[in-house]
Amino acid sequence: MKSLLLLILLFIILPLSFAQTDGFKIVTPSGYTLVNSHNQSRLYTIQDGGAYDKPVYLLDLHGTHYQMGYDYGVIFGSAIESTYQKFLANLIPKTWEQISLEFFLDWQWTDYLSLQITQEFRDELRGLRDAGIAHNYANLDVLVQRIITISNFPGDVNSNIEWLLINEADEGAMKLPPKLTKLLRSKSRSISQSKGMQCSFFAVWGNRTESGQLFSMRNLDWDSDTGINDYKLITVWHPTGKIAYATVGFAGVLGALTGISSEGLTVHEAGNDVTQETFLGFTWTLRLRYVMENARNLNEALNIWFATNNTLGMNHMISSSNDNNPNAESHPAVALETMSGITAVFQDNDEREAELMWHKDGKTGHLGAPLPEALWRTNHGYDPDIVFHQVRSTNPNGDTATRYNILHNGFEYYKSIGKKMTFYEAVNLTSILGDKGDDFFHCPSGPDGINILSVTYQPQKGAGMMYVAFEKSTGATWRPACCNSYLTIDLSKWW
Repeated sequence: MKSLLLLILLFIILPLSFAQTDGFKIVTPSGYTLVNSHNQSRLYTIQDGGAYDKPVYLLDLHGTHYQMGYDYGVIFGSAIESTYQKFLANLIPKTWEQISLEFFLDWQWTDYLSLQITQEFRDELRGLRDAGIAHNYANLDVLVQRIITISNFPGDVNSNIEWLLINEADEGAMKLPPKLTKLLRSKSRSISQSKGMQCSFFAVWGNRTESGQLFSMRNLDWDSDTGINDYKLITVWHPTGKIAYATVGFAGVLGALTGISSEGLTVHEAGNDVTQETFLGFTWTLRLRYVMENARNLNEALNIWFATNNTLGMNHMISSSNDNNPNAESHPAVALETMSGITAVFQDNDEREAELMWHKDGKTGHLGAPLPEALWRTNHGYDPDIVFHQVRSTNPNGDTATRYNILHNGFEYYKSIGKKMTFYEAVNLTSILGDKGDDFFHCPSGPDGINILSVTYQPQKGAGMMYVAFEKSTGATWRPACCNSYLTIDLSKWW
């Protein structure tokens, strides 16, 4: 009852008094310092004025996929090794348990997840391998493949592994020994927080924004303080004959946790745990890169999407400045609710979203509150087929519903006071939704929360802006990304 009252209060109070997170800042870097290069590719540190205790890197890659993979390995191979080793040691300290998990990841990659990636990405991994051999970095391609496989578990990893194994057994897959299966399910809990992995994204445009421009965002709330923030990374990809684009993440994460292209597309993800799962599909982090390097608008992006296959349950969003017409009604963003075999496409103000109801303790109410010229998702779906297969029913006073409602109320608050959103308001809403513990509107004084990456985009063909924040420090001084400095990256310099 107390939680339900809190949800009601959120609906009533937030439109009247919408605050900003008290910790975030927006910082414009003073420049970029070249630290390494190979062929036409360059590695820079971003001069952030001391905003972060360790550098934020920008890796500018050029060439074929093989060449970009090779250059990545030469320039940043040691960072890949360090990131992988720290990440694994933090999650699973015992060596024999690490070996068991690596066996599982290698098996899933070889027999399933690798089968539907394109030849370009195979070439890229081959370039990494060859660079590692030439420069004494052992098995760079294998380390990156394991990272890709881990990143394909976006939500409750324990649930994901359980249903994945069940579905693979139904498909006639090799069965693991019972003791190893039990271990993997147990160890996967080390990758899950008690609150569960959680993410969020939105797009907003039209009458809600200054000059009708498009803004979009992505928060990654995952396992915090694992050591991967030693190598915070923006990667700008210039594949030969294709569209340039940028991804945001950490060393060794070759896929797109999120990204933006020179054609003004942005890509986003938030997990939604379902029972209908497979690894016989296009791993999502590489799939989002594939969309960015080949699509110039939403129609092309959706054609690519439906020509490839889903894996686990996820919510995605693709937004496109090329589809945004500030002078007429337009729908420049789509949300994609996905699981194995099904993609449900949503635009803003969708009736299916408005019609979904919750039922709890003999009471009922609307779970969705869609709006025109805004589109957003947290960690639940609205398509009836997706909802039917969700591992957990969506609690109307739970975390994912609360975050969904905060975004709704934020958009409506700015509208109610006649405020056209600029990049500042977009970053503010991004920061509010990042997990920082028990209070969305106040940054913790200690190492609370699980928000490790927070980014807002202002896409534009041939230009565009990115405002990106990362988790910071370690131990008692660790702070979530949404409470740190958002670095302003002018992408026109990099396309």
